[in-house]
Amino acid sequence: MKKTLKVFLIITLSILFSFNFPAGANAKETPVYTIQLANTHSKSEAEKIFSQIRNLEYSRIDKVKKRYKVRIGLFKTRKEAQKYLKNHPEIKKVSPTAYITLNYYDPKRTIEKGFFPSTKKIPDKTKTKIQTTTSAGTSANKTGKRRETGQSPTGKPEKAKKSSFPQSHLKINYPAVKKYAFWIAMIAGGILAAVGSVVLVRKLNIEEGLCCMGDRIQNAYVNALKCIPLKTSKKILEYHYKKIGDFRSLILMKLQDQDFTFILRETPKYLLKHPDDILVWKIYIEVLAQLGIYSEAATACEKLAEILRKNSRPEAAENYLKKAEEYRNRAAKPIENAG
Repeated sequence: MKKTLKVFLIITLSILFSFNFPAGANAKETPVYTIQLANTHSKSEAEKIFSQIRNLEYSRIDKVKKRYKVRIGLFKTRKEAQKYLKNHPEIKKVSPTAYITLNYYDPKRTIEKGFFPSTKKIPDKTKTKIQTTTSAGTSANKTGKRRETGQSPTGKPEKAKKSSFPQSHLKINYPAVKKYAFWIAMIAGGILAAVGSVVLVRKLNIEEGLCCMGDRIQNAYVNALKCIPLKTSKKILEYHYKKIGDFRSLILMKLQDQDFTFILRETPKYLLKHPDDILVWKIYIEVLAQLGIYSEAATACEKLAEILRKNSRPEAAENYLKKAEEYRNRAAKPIENAG
């Protein structure tokens, strides 16, 4: 039962994390076209340029990371920005490299503000709070008269206001809930799916069926491997051992196949990198002795004896020194017969 629970939990979590987070979840305000005059590290340089264009609409200095950017305007389209640039040639006189950019307006970035009209394109939360506090006293005296006459602040008769009951319930006032609402909903759905799957497994006895399916798949895989020819299976193993770097199992496989050319070619390269591998030394010595290359086998025995002494195995070192003498004597016999 624990295995089935793990399987269903893995499936549900993979489904959860396969969904991409909505692109607009962490988005800022709507993008706005602005005319950028300067982009410098020094604040004094930005202030010099800003002092010349302070009277223009929505002129400001924005601090983005460690840079100070002098900007003008909050335009909805590029055409509006281009018209404004044509109508105000003094911008190009102040900064000939002025250009139009598309970016997000964030009031927190603005260090200095120039001329900001009362009808704002993008409202500033700090100013709205100040206006509400100042106008609270004056509006309190006028409300009584307006209620009696039924007039609006402009003098026109008030229209019947719609009830804000459904809107207040639809709006979420918590930014954390807005930010993580998607993930909360997905996790809750995943938990419900996992619980439902466990209940179904218990009621319908699906566990036995799943176990049978797993056995069948395993048997089919084994039968498929049996159908593969021996040569191709050995090639697959060789590629696998090379990829992993398991030279020991590779050389043992080659020894079974009696592929001595591979052993003579690749073993010295391996022993240069891994000189303390005793098993590979032993296989290499046996192959050299079988092929009758006694002189190289004797030198290999001497090197292996040194390694065994370092590993505090003196008896094994002496045995390999004796073997080295035997191989040298065998190597000297054909020379004597030739003489």
